[in-house]
Amino acid sequence: MTHFYNIYGLSVSSSRKIELLNELVKPSLVDLSVTWASERAAIPNAGLIWQRVITRQLSAKQRILFFSAESNSGTYLKLTFITAHGDLSVLMDPDKKNVWIIHSDTEPVSNMNSLFVGSILGCILRLRGILCLHGSVINIDGQAVIFTGKKKSGKSTTATAFSRLGYKVMADDIAVINEANGNFVVQPGYAKVRLRPQPLEVFYPENTYAFDSVYSHRDSKYSDLAGSFHNTPLKLGAIYLLGETEETDGAPFVTPTSAERLVQLHSNTFAGYVLTPDQQKAEFEILGRLSLKVPVKYLHFGRNVKLVYQQCSVVLDDLKKQV
Repeated sequence: MTHFYNIYGLSVSSSRKIELLNELVKPSLVDLSVTWASERAAIPNAGLIWQRVITRQLSAKQRILFFSAESNSGTYLKLTFITAHGDLSVLMDPDKKNVWIIHSDTEPVSNMNSLFVGSILGCILRLRGILCLHGSVINIDGQAVIFTGKKKSGKSTTATAFSRLGYKVMADDIAVINEANGNFVVQPGYAKVRLRPQPLEVFYPENTYAFDSVYSHRDSKYSDLAGSFHNTPLKLGAIYLLGETEETDGAPFVTPTSAERLVQLHSNTFAGYVLTPDQQKAEFEILGRLSLKVPVKYLHFGRNVKLVYQQCSVVLDDLKKQV
């Protein structure tokens, strides 16, 4: 049985159900066809000769391997993720429209689902030339506002706080940006947010343990957005780079970015490790146009998660000044 989904602007068909996504009726056009199989199953083009691809960023990673193989129809690509239960390989045809995910029978389904909506789709989008930032996206007054930053910088916490204030979340973990006719448009992800234990205790003190784990070997869990999810694309209105105040409990505040904002944006792109130098150059050019078109600011806040609603107020006040 084939299942159909929309995520990050892609119409996806899958040979198995992906519980994190809302299933749809068969669309007239499929952008990405995904076939799941155990590692014992026959895989397409098994006779390909794979060559290791090592980019600067990949050289620092121990759990992700990247390969390419030439064929009469073009270049096939393969990503191998080393998991806690073995490994999982993602094969892509030259057009990156057909994908085969080869996994061990012992790999938990929940882990595969989380990897698919995260690193797998992120890499596919990057290899298709789509700009992706590591961040959460909120619909604020009809425009997409992105919060980006390093791991544990508060992206998902910020998204959850805005949702509890009545704003709708568009995406968590990956902010997918398309450029069209001089404007930048953000695509919706899926209706869940990944939260670590501390924010879970703040937002859901009565039922911290009632949520599904993102990965079986980690402590993050999924918070269901339910009616707080926005599922259509929106024009990008602003980007906030998350950083810390000098004081742990310091009040949040916003400051302008300088010329280094381009470097800061580039350092917070998603899955940049799969890009060639030419693709990196093209990405810098897109980011340059984006930074001139869209306000990019620093959002400084302390490590006290209880101040997150104050952080939201600071952002809302700043956005009003931009109108």
